[in-house]
Amino acid sequence: MLHDIIMSATSYNNGSNSSSAPTSDEVFSSYPYTGNSTANNIINGIDLSSHGGMVWIKSRSNALSSAVFDTARGVTKRLKSDSINAEQTYSAGISSFNSDGFSLGVDNVIGDVNTIATTYSAWTFRKAAKFFDVVTWTGNATNRIIPHSLGQEVGMIIVKRMEISSDWIVYHRSMANNNYLVLSSTTGKGTDASFWNATRSEE
Repeated sequence: MLHDIIMSATSYNNGSNSSSAPTSDEVFSSYPYTGNSTANNIINGIDLSSHGGMVWIKSRSNALSSAVFDTARGVTKRLKSDSINAEQTYSAGISSFNSDGFSLGVDNVIGDVNTIATTYSAWTFRKAAKFFDVVTWTGNATNRIIPHSLGQEVGMIIVKRMEISSDWIVYHRSMANNNYLVLSSTTGKGTDASFWNATRSEE
């Protein structure tokens, strides 16, 4: 059982307690662009090649699926946040994670990230302590701790099993430790102590 996990911290400081801490503009970007069906460099100032992170893309003008890519799984591996589908290899999606953003491939068939004259939004999250992390692991059907690099209590967790169709399961610190949400569903919160072992997340 292969899993991908997206985690964010309870808060982000913007560096007020440390001169070396990155600013919010260095770790997050909301970037609108228009597809061109050719190789396309998205320059948003986020250094993904050195630090790692995630890009979440959604068309604004067409009814297309969202596309989630991250450095933990690699450039050609796509998940759809609006679908329970397993991970797909999508060579025409993101072609590289760069020091100032990311590059798109020639997406003229599926169209989820770079079709000509189609408008998109790309949300980029850089890995950073007290802000965001992406990790993968292989399940073993036992209670366990999944390590992360946030350095503080996790505020939100999104988990997706990669190799088969499965729901996106969401944890948020505002809910009880045995509650969960399903990202790819309109249903309300559910209760299942087995998801988080009924335990609040740790540093």
